[in-house]
Amino acid sequence: MKHTISELAKKPVYKVMHILRRLYRILRRRRLTNTTPTIISSDCFGGVVSHDLGLQFRSPTVNLCFTHEDFIVFVRDLPGFLNAELTNAPDPAVAYPVGALEYGGRTVHVRFMHYQSFEQAKEKWNWRRQRVDYSNLYIIQTVPAATEEKLRAFDALPYPNKLLITDRNLKTSVDGLYAAGDVCVKQLRQVVTAVGDGALAATELEKYAADLQKKTGLHPEK
Repeated sequence: MKHTISELAKKPVYKVMHILRRLYRILRRRRLTNTTPTIISSDCFGGVVSHDLGLQFRSPTVNLCFTHEDFIVFVRDLPGFLNAELTNAPDPAVAYPVGALEYGGRTVHVRFMHYQSFEQAKEKWNWRRQRVDYSNLYIIQTVPAATEEKLRAFDALPYPNKLLITDRNLKTSVDGLYAAGDVCVKQLRQVVTAVGDGALAATELEKYAADLQKKTGLHPEK
């Protein structure tokens, strides 16, 4: 039997999950010490994090995405591309608006999947790019199937605060740090998929810890 989203939302189990997620967000916000970061993200990750933590969108990279290659070019010359004029560059293969930025002889395309029109996307882009704090930048890219070449390209970016989310086992570019839930790029975002992510990440983290124990000879006290 099929149900609409509004019908499902009325069921007690979904109401409980909604309450638990709200509590989880509140706890995360209380632990936050940096309340004004600029998150430059290759996809919706930055918007999800900012929303969950109750942060102002201090970045234009919200509700959009770049290809891996375009994102690398974009962040290598971030001030130049952010000061460039965003122009309309429609792609007949997709229904959403696409914009283009040109700087230093290079062109990157911005895919505004969650906007109704290019005019709406450009308005938000121009508004939010003025909030960027170059002294408080966090660069985050999601590459579901990263090659060594892509990893090296990301690692070479000149930023101290950067994170690459990749690997089918939910491993990130930071050793011992794994991603799970809404921060992962996937078609379906539900509690059940997040639980599965958590189980997989926990298993991989256990393997990582076991390998460290073998290498260092250190073991937790019993």
